[in-house]
Parts: sequence; structure tokens; C-alpha cells
Amino acid sequence: MRFDTIIRNGTVVTATDTFVADIGINGDKVSALFDKLPTENAAKVIDAAGLLVIPGAALPALVADLQQIQAANTKMLDYYKAKQRAFA
Repeated sequence: MRFDTIIRNGTVVTATDTFVADIGINGDKVSALFDKLPTENAAKVIDAAGLLVIPGAALPALVADLQQIQAANTKMLDYYKAKQRAFA
């Protein structure tokens, strides 16, 4: 099996479980999740021993952050437009 990246020995956290495993990644998708994956066909190997690996958690967090930033920018823009109208 060929992988772009293998994350080895990470503590994988899912919605229902936590366990140590290797994760095989191709492109931007998780392709495999096993106790041990062979690394000889991997382009990149990351040692995640002692670290938490939370597949799929980064994108939802980023989306939430971007939504909060957008909401704050909209409020600020509305505030400055109201100030401009008051001084016009």
C-alpha cells in the first residue's frame, strides 16, 4: 500500500474512542488506520508518539474561526458606516 504521508504512533481521538495507531494519508484524505503501517512506500513519515491525532478536527475548527471573524468584520463595518452617516 502506498501513502503520501503516514502519521505513526499517534494517540488517535475519535468521537467514541482513543487508541494508539498509524494513519495513512493520500492527498487530503485518511486512507488507512491500523496498529502498524509499513513505511517503505510512504513519501513522508511523521512520528506522533505522545501526541494526540484528531482526524477531521482541524477543518471544522477553521470554519468556525472564519465564521467568527466574518461576523466580527461585518459588525465593525456596520459600526463605521453608521458613524459616517452620523457625521455626513
